[in-house]
Amino acid sequence: MVRVPKSFVTETLWPEFEDLNRTLHTYLDEVTDRVIREEVHKDTSEPEIRSEPRSIAAATIVSEEGEGAIPGVRGRTGNEAF
Repeated sequence: MVRVPKSFVTETLWPEFEDLNRTLHTYLDEVTDRVIREEVHKDTSEPEIRSEPRSIAAATIVSEEGEGAIPGVRGRTGNEAF
């Protein structure tokens, strides 16, 4: 906290803050536009169109009782490399 006359704040400090604030906003707007233009819109090619959606194979669960496909159940599958 600093004690300064009100005239210092209104004539010097606040105008300087507003100028720096405008400069910062202008810079950030330019950077945002550049990033969107160069990175988000970089790939303008058409998306791949597939005739069939990809299918998800059911995992085989190995338990004490034997093997079986049980969707949504966590366990050791027969597909693991270790």
